[in-house]
Amino acid sequence: MTSQDGEPIELTLADALEPALFVDEARLGETVVRTIHRVEPAAGDRRRITYRMEISGSDGETLGPMISGDFPDVLAALVRYLER
Repeated sequence: MTSQDGEPIELTLADALEPALFVDEARLGETVVRTIHRVEPAAGDRRRITYRMEISGSDGETLGPMISGDFPDVLAALVRYLER
């Protein structure tokens, strides 16, 4: 992942259960950011995508809005990927 100022941020795949779930984790000093991505069956042949971020550490209130600002774009890209 790349920060807003262009710095690379290393993500670790913390959990995965294909095709239903993956969790990535970033350690930013004392702060840990976990993003949980779920794909669940919905009505008919549709799928529901859930994208959740959990932040632990003192910088959570500052980092949360900065990190989650692109959630709509990220979810749209995930939908495009799943539709292939």
